[in-house]
Amino acid sequence: LEPAELTLDGFCNHFMAILQRYSFEENVGNRQDLWHKLTLEMAGYEFGEQLVQTGTSGSITVLNPGNIVTPAVAEVLPAMGAAAVTVTGLGRNPDTGEEEPIIIRNLTTGHKVILDGETGLITQDGMPKTADVDFWEVPSLLPGNNTITCDNTQMSITIKIKPRFM
Repeated sequence: LEPAELTLDGFCNHFMAILQRYSFEENVGNRQDLWHKLTLEMAGYEFGEQLVQTGTSGSITVLNPGNIVTPAVAEVLPAMGAAAVTVTGLGRNPDTGEEEPIIIRNLTTGHKVILDGETGLITQDGMPKTADVDFWEVPSLLPGNNTITCDNTQMSITIKIKPRFM
């Protein structure tokens, strides 16, 4: 009843799935021909191994080898404090599809802000930081090359993705 990560023989990628329905059938013929059939119906998606890329000059280009939009985990580590920074390339307006910036306020030197597109959590030092972040949607990357920029070059940006496939 909980989402589960599956690894199937013959597939190089993994699957995240949740059980929707199941059926069980038993053949009670003679003792030698006794068999059971379990049918599982699951909903989920296919994903690849996690990719990690770090940029230190305020810009980073990340290749998403998946073929659908993939949630991203963005870690922003300030080398010096900042009142606000604007990060582009990680979010889009869900109504128009146009790129929308993510604004992070009240950054402190050496304290990493994590924008987790997988879980939806926005944290700094393990504590919620959503009040200091403005965005339309959690970070995600389109298939292909994605350029992520920060208007402050004193920020290190690390992007983590598990590419998704249709």
